[in-house]
Amino acid sequence: MKYCVDANVFITAWYTTYPPRMFPSLYRKMESVIRNRTVIIKPIFDGIENFSIPEGKDPETEKPVRTWLTNEVGIEAVAVNARVEQLSLELQREYENPYYA
Repeated sequence: MKYCVDANVFITAWYTTYPPRMFPSLYRKMESVIRNRTVIIKPIFDGIENFSIPEGKDPETEKPVRTWLTNEVGIEAVAVNARVEQLSLELQREYENPYYA
């Protein structure tokens, strides 16, 4: 089974809640857990920008989340086809949040 996730899962953790410089072991464990089990649809993956590393920062500990996802995790960016679109609509209906309807 594979899990399709939204980009905010990684962006929020990486840049806000659990920065890798403070939780390096978390990211090492996540790499092995999400590799081959997680996908992001291409339009969402394309929205994860490779932010530049601030001057004076260590490129290893301050690398952008997309670089990590691509190089370390090898996450799959899945093209949106008719089947993916159909499943997306089904899931949206099934898990619709009444507060945002």
